[in-house]
Amino acid sequence: MKEQLFNNSKPIPEFYSAFHQDDASYETLLGIFKRARKSPIEMMCEPGFVDEQLLGLSSYNLLRIREFSIIIDRKKIAAVYEYEIQLKFYKILL
Repeated sequence: MKEQLFNNSKPIPEFYSAFHQDDASYETLLGIFKRARKSPIEMMCEPGFVDEQLLGLSSYNLLRIREFSIIIDRKKIAAVYEYEIQLKFYKILL
């Protein structure tokens, strides 16, 4: 994958996995946003709704709900505008 990014002359974004488990917080997200103002970043995030099947299959089930609630929070949405964050799918980097 990295070779493909190099061949297309697109920069490889710095990877952030800090927004995960107990570190999934509004403060962590703001810190990532501050770094993203300087250069593109890739941020790992696994938000989602949990149904009965996922509850039984994944150990990261309730944490997905927590991430989701942080991401859709009004303060977070305001911070996206404040820090001029452009949200994009990973596919756009390929």
